[in-house]
Amino acid sequence: MENQKKMQFYGGTFGACLPLLVFMALMITIAALQKVSLVLFCMAGFAGLCTAFLLAKDKKEFEKAVVAGLKNDTLCVIIFAFLLAGVLSQELRQSGLIQGLTWLVTELGLSAGFLPLVGFIICALISTACGTSNGAIVADGAPKQVFSQVDLLKKEGLTAPVTVRLLHALRAHGMDVPLDALTVSDCADAVAAALKP
Repeated sequence: MENQKKMQFYGGTFGACLPLLVFMALMITIAALQKVSLVLFCMAGFAGLCTAFLLAKDKKEFEKAVVAGLKNDTLCVIIFAFLLAGVLSQELRQSGLIQGLTWLVTELGLSAGFLPLVGFIICALISTACGTSNGAIVADGAPKQVFSQVDLLKKEGLTAPVTVRLLHALRAHGMDVPLDALTVSDCADAVAAALKP
């Protein structure tokens, strides 16, 4: 893990918190004035970012931190989801789906508390179709196939079974052994077979 130094701000801890406070104050003001829009939200975020830039002691270090943050997969997914939520909310308003659901609830004689449940079920179905926010399938196959890919597992922050790691180390030192032995007995058999003349 690389050694990162702490970002220093003018004003100490308060200076480090001030950009977030600026962002939150602007968001609350936007909501209180009922001027909610994606453009105003982005402007509030930009104002917080500018405040942080002005208060950062080392501007180059701040720039590196911002760029590194923008490269973060999770942040990209959050930004995309936020933008998509804005687009979908406009689509729902224009399509009349909300009015249709309200009419359906009224016609069926259900309470208004039923609408969040319907929304939850719809969101659950959509999230099931889309997957997790930053999860991905990096390998697929039988356990022997997946766990034998030691380098891929290591790259993804996972650890192969100890038997596979042993065989991988032996292979790195020139021994011709398979990497798919998951049990101790299979590992012992593979090593014994490789040692036979």
